Amino acid sequence: MSIKRFFSNADNTITNAFGANLQTRRTGSNMGQSDILEVYSIYGQVTTGSIEKSRALINFDVSKIKTARDNTDIPASGSVKFMLRLFNAEHHHTLPRNSTLAILPISRSWNEGSGLDMEDYSDEDASSWIFSSNTRVADVTDIKFVSTTPADYSGKYFIVQVIGDDGSRARYNFWFDHNGSATAPNLDGSEVEVQINAASENTVKRFARQVKVAVDALSINLSASISADDTEDSSGATVRLTNTVVGGTSGSIVPESILDTDVFTLTKVQIGGKTRWTNAGGDFHEVGYTAGENLPHYKYDLIDGTEDVEVNITSLVEEWIAAESTVDPDRENYGVMIKMSGSFEDGTKKRSYYTKRFFGRGTEFFLKRPCIEARFDNSTRDDRANFFKSSSLATGAENLNTLYLFNYTRNTLSNIPALSTSPDGSDQSTGETLMKVQLFESVSDSAKPHIYAVGGGVPSGRNAGSRNWASAYLSETGIYSASIAYTGSATKLYDVWSTTAGVQLHTGSAITVKTFKSLDHNNADEEYIVSMPNLKPKYKTKDSPTLRLNVRKKDYQPNIYSVASNKLQNEVLYNVYYRAYRVIDHQEVISYGSGSIPHTKMSYDSSGSFFKVDMSLFEPGYMYAFEISTDSYEQNIVNKDEFKFRVD
Repeated sequence: MSIKRFFSNADNTITNAFGANLQTRRTGSNMGQSDILEVYSIYGQVTTGSIEKSRALINFDVSKIKTARDNTDIPASGSVKFMLRLFNAEHHHTLPRNSTLAILPISRSWNEGSGLDMEDYSDEDASSWIFSSNTRVADVTDIKFVSTTPADYSGKYFIVQVIGDDGSRARYNFWFDHNGSATAPNLDGSEVEVQINAASENTVKRFARQVKVAVDALSINLSASISADDTEDSSGATVRLTNTVVGGTSGSIVPESILDTDVFTLTKVQIGGKTRWTNAGGDFHEVGYTAGENLPHYKYDLIDGTEDVEVNITSLVEEWIAAESTVDPDRENYGVMIKMSGSFEDGTKKRSYYTKRFFGRGTEFFLKRPCIEARFDNSTRDDRANFFKSSSLATGAENLNTLYLFNYTRNTLSNIPALSTSPDGSDQSTGETLMKVQLFESVSDSAKPHIYAVGGGVPSGRNAGSRNWASAYLSETGIYSASIAYTGSATKLYDVWSTTAGVQLHTGSAITVKTFKSLDHNNADEEYIVSMPNLKPKYKTKDSPTLRLNVRKKDYQPNIYSVASNKLQNEVLYNVYYRAYRVIDHQEVISYGSGSIPHTKMSYDSSGSFFKVDMSLFEPGYMYAFEISTDSYEQNIVNKDEFKFRVD
């Protein structure tokens, strides 16, 4: 499997667009539960030069990507591409043709929200154009007592509004009396009077303590505490009031007071409910990218406006992964913002770019959810059946022969314990020499291994010229490989795999050595008939089958003797790719993957070509088909039969 998809875990559209009355901007609107994401810029709809913007926020759980790498389900950095994939949602509005999207890393946390309305923008929640999240924090107010003179407090008061568990509200008037001479403030009568006797107090901490005692006695959604560092003779003492109904949308502590800074002061320390963006429209990293320090930006050009978006964001994802195990706010993952880029959004061009829509994570279309797609080449190309002697007719890379050792224990690939300091071989890692591979002309005890030339798996350095082994490495769990340039004269060889200490582990089957030939023609136009004999008619989404090809030349006509006595030759094709699509509508599930990381290139061994498929990529309940091609894309495959299967 060379493709893994990581779907978004939160998304939302935020906007500063005007409402239907074209008078009030809907900056508090939220569309976190909509199945559509929308990006646009509207110029001059309300007034000359007015700008209305819409941006999409998309988040991904990068910890899942890191876990996949830790489990070797995806390879190390440098051997994998991460593609951001967004799928166009058709609509009847004007398209933002010939424009550019910006893909920007968000710089603070945000909530998805529960809004749905994408027409009148009537649903309010966080995140929005103004707010990033409902932080669900408590309201906190500090009351600091300054004066030690009881008479200074007489008649002074503060009011606290408390939100109940059922959403009800009540006002409590805390007022101070001195020697019974003060009277309760003449307010609107809706408040509960809480009298505090200030006659006998003569330290600031005692005044604070009286407030705490009064709050504790009320049994309301309010707690009181006195700062531990306030002593009896300090110049000030603070009582902290905290609501116990966390995260109200409005303040649950509302101080109202005849303020006298010489007596006491009230300070709002923390406000529950929503947290604002630093910059309206969402916060993102704006500095230029420096690897290991901050995060990169990306752009995507829209031509006709109907395009699916596919952007290589490998650098961004790698920075996120690196920041997962550190405390690094400059690289922490908060997802990406999709917006019109620069002059396409800010009105410079004096025209509208309305509107680009994508399917969101809540879409009913399984194959069109926003995702990060990891693409990598984990194909194994075992040259055991096509082992060539080095020749000046071929390049250095073409002269290399790669051999594989597949360590199956009870039908499961597993690492060889002898190559590790831990019993299960868990500390084996790609890039470290684990084994040596030697080539012998026979398997007799007296046979001696061949000497290798430097290069092609044979390291330079001390004794390089007389080295009789090549290095072997761990490719993935239970799979080891070695690449060898053979310069000897033998026509048949046996490969022996041993630990670097010389403990023999495995002897391979006989290898026939071939030679490159210079001919006056090539077989580039050779045509082939392909079948897939072990393809089943049905699979479960949990399945990951390994599928093999049978390949024969189109004009192959075996004689009677060959048919009766020999197994038909299965041709080994070196550059074969596959794609998969849904039969009913030809919606592509897996595309042909070539280029620098050919993620759908097939493996091959002495038995032919094969590939492994993750059936969880397919939406259950449909018929699908594989299509096979050489790197010339279908030119050499004669039969056009669909290799059909169903996923349930």
